[in-house]
Amino acid sequence: MGVNRSLLFLSLVVCSFVVILAQDPADGWMAYAVGAVPEGTKRITRFEAKWKVGASPSEGEAFFSPWFGMDPADNLNLIQPVNPWSGSGWSMYTEYYEWDTGYNSNSDSYDVNSGQTLHGTLVYIPSTDSYNLTQVCLFSIVSIRS
Repeated sequence: MGVNRSLLFLSLVVCSFVVILAQDPADGWMAYAVGAVPEGTKRITRFEAKWKVGASPSEGEAFFSPWFGMDPADNLNLIQPVNPWSGSGWSMYTEYYEWDTGYNSNSDSYDVNSGQTLHGTLVYIPSTDSYNLTQVCLFSIVSIRS
C-alpha cells in the first residue's frame, strides 16, 4: 500500500511538472491541435495557411483571435500570424511570444474586413537560424469584359 501511494504521489508530481512546462494551450483557448515532424526531421522549414476573415460578431466586446502558429517541443517560443477581433473590428499582424519570460513582439497591425482572405507563412532561414513570419491580405482582382 505504501508503494502505491508513493507511485501515485510521484505520478502527480511528474504530471504537475509537465503541466507547468507545457504552455500551450493557454487558458481560454477554444481549440488546439498538435502536430509532429517525421522522425529524423530537425525542424519545420515552411508552414502556411490561408483563411477567410470571419463575420463580425453580432454582440459583445470580447477579444478573440483565429490564428495558426508553431512553437518548439518545449512550448516556450510561439510564432504566429494572428487575426484578432478587437471588439470593434478585425485586424492582422504577426507575433512572437516567449512563454517563460512574457516577452512579446508584434508587427504593425493592419485593419482587415470580413470575407477577405489572409495568407500567413512561417519560413525557416538557415543562415540566421530564424523564421520569417508574413501575413498578407489577398485582394480579389476583378476582371471586366466589354
